[in-house]
Amino acid sequence: AAVEIQRVWRGFLDRVEAMYHIVMVFRIQSTARMYLSMRVVRQRRREVEVEDRFHFYTARLIQRTFRAYQMKLRLEEAVCTIQKVVRGHLTRNQVAKYGASVVQIQAYIRAYRVRRTRTKKAKAIVVRIAAARQRAIQNPGMVLGVRTQFALKELQTSQRLTEIMEAAKILETSTRLSRNCCVAFVRVGAPNILYELIGSCNRSLPHIEILRYVLLTLQNVASQEDLLEDVATSKSAEIFLDLVQMFRDKQEVFGVALSLLSSVARHNHALMRLCAKPESMKRLNHVLKKVSITGQSRQDISRVSRGRTAFVQQKESVKILRSLLKFLKQ
Repeated sequence: AAVEIQRVWRGFLDRVEAMYHIVMVFRIQSTARMYLSMRVVRQRRREVEVEDRFHFYTARLIQRTFRAYQMKLRLEEAVCTIQKVVRGHLTRNQVAKYGASVVQIQAYIRAYRVRRTRTKKAKAIVVRIAAARQRAIQNPGMVLGVRTQFALKELQTSQRLTEIMEAAKILETSTRLSRNCCVAFVRVGAPNILYELIGSCNRSLPHIEILRYVLLTLQNVASQEDLLEDVATSKSAEIFLDLVQMFRDKQEVFGVALSLLSSVARHNHALMRLCAKPESMKRLNHVLKKVSITGQSRQDISRVSRGRTAFVQQKESVKILRSLLKFLKQ
């Protein structure tokens, strides 16, 4: 029995030791397989990283090359565009130069033909113009700008009627022919000077002549749209209203004053409100009734019109007055 117990016990111990060794073998094999797998995984990971890095650098190289190619295409296109623009500019300049030469040649030919066929009167006018130009070159005081400055100075300082008349004529001519003279006229405040001169005039023939030139001067300046504001001063509408009422039988003053009144009233809202007052409307309606051709007898027409030209001018003035009244009523 003791021997049997010993045998069973030693068998049990042997089996436990064998099981322990088997478990240890399994652990060693598992560790070895894990180590080998980790080596394989690390190696594969390095290979993948190398492959990814290669693809990345390859993609960057392709992108860089493609962008360089696109930039080259853009540069070539830009160069072609610049060349095209420059060639077009040079061609247009050359064509314009040739065109200017052709126009100049045509002008010379037309001038030559005109000179060959012009009348004696035209030849005399050309001679007078050349002589006037020569006198202006020799005497700078004859230049239009200098004469305008002299006329403005005369209006400010002179008290003699003849000098004022001459200055008014010079101003009318200069403002009719030169925009620069109109600008200089406005810059020195000449409209206010002329308004004061208008206020000192009466119905005598010399004063009517001065009024005609003064109003024509203001009309020339008012024809420049950017200078109309300087003509439409605060007292201009009242002055023109007085002239329209006082000189309704003097067409040379009445027509120009009415045209100026219409211009300043349409341009300046304050003056429009002034003209639209009941007193002003009453005055204008009274003037319209007096100058309207339909309300006059044949004797009045022959007395006021004084010829076909004045008759047409009076009809035009009546038309302007009616249009102004219609505008003010709105």
